[in-house]
Amino acid sequence: MLSFRHQSVLGIDIRLKPVFEGGPIHFQRVNIEITNVCNLQCSFCPEVIRSKTFMTKELFEKVITEVAPFTRIVTLHLMGEPLAHPELKTFLDLCMNQKLQVYFVTNGVLLKDPELLLHPALRQVSFSLHSYYDNFPDKDPSLYLNRIFDFTQLAFEKRPNLFINYRLWNLNSIKGNHKHNE
Repeated sequence: MLSFRHQSVLGIDIRLKPVFEGGPIHFQRVNIEITNVCNLQCSFCPEVIRSKTFMTKELFEKVITEVAPFTRIVTLHLMGEPLAHPELKTFLDLCMNQKLQVYFVTNGVLLKDPELLLHPALRQVSFSLHSYYDNFPDKDPSLYLNRIFDFTQLAFEKRPNLFINYRLWNLNSIKGNHKHNE
């Protein structure tokens, strides 16, 4: 049975859907932190001070099985970089088996296999583009951005129904005051 007071090293955040319509409670989405390991430290993310870890396949399978009756959408990110997880494809397969759509946020730096992000379970992929400037302010972003744009073109061709977002954060904050924001 789903425990709403689930305590573990990794987080589960449940958002209530506004309409109940007399049936079982449904949630708009469930955020599942499959890892708190991130390859960057961005201005828009607080520093993770917990022990760095990856969710096991067994725990993920248990969580997905428990939340599937209550939602149709899961997100596989919170404080970590989901592309860093070595079992990401397996997790996406498990979501697809449960008929769950996946929303996915990544900084894109670890995007090596674009086919992985074309997985049929994925409904939305968001790239936090501001993360690059936060971590590599003096490097030319062309290779990084071109890899993301190449993926976008591939997605338009192979998965035209996949939503792709480019995110920019903190444009009006002191930390976001950078020459690239002008």
